Amino acid sequence: MKREKIDIYVDVYINFVSLQEKGWPKESMLSKFMSYRGTFQDSQKIVGLEKYADQIQKEHRLFKSINAAIKRLDPPVALSILAKRYLRGLNEKTDRTYTNKDRAYLIKQKPRQFENNLARAYRKLSDLLEMLEEV
Repeated sequence: MKREKIDIYVDVYINFVSLQEKGWPKESMLSKFMSYRGTFQDSQKIVGLEKYADQIQKEHRLFKSINAAIKRLDPPVALSILAKRYLRGLNEKTDRTYTNKDRAYLIKQKPRQFENNLARAYRKLSDLLEMLEEV
């Protein structure tokens, strides 16, 4: 599996975990709508909220796979790939984009250790996600 696809899975994982940490209710109106799959429109074309619900369901299926895969990683390995995908954009302290050295420092790993853990994470996740997709 390519790194770009693994990055999508990890981004979905980070998104769902951050939503759960903020305390979003499980039985919201949107979740009820998604399980009902009803429509309030006369048209059969999927638009608006239904399209959003389909996207959320697709991401939820991806989350199940990546959640199971990340749980099988060693904690430092999992932390390295999560840091790589979470710490993007500008570093507030240095006003430049995050580097792997910055990420390693923030998760208390040495830069070389971070790089090795990141490579291990991609290899392991590739194998695990391909196995889960086959099921």
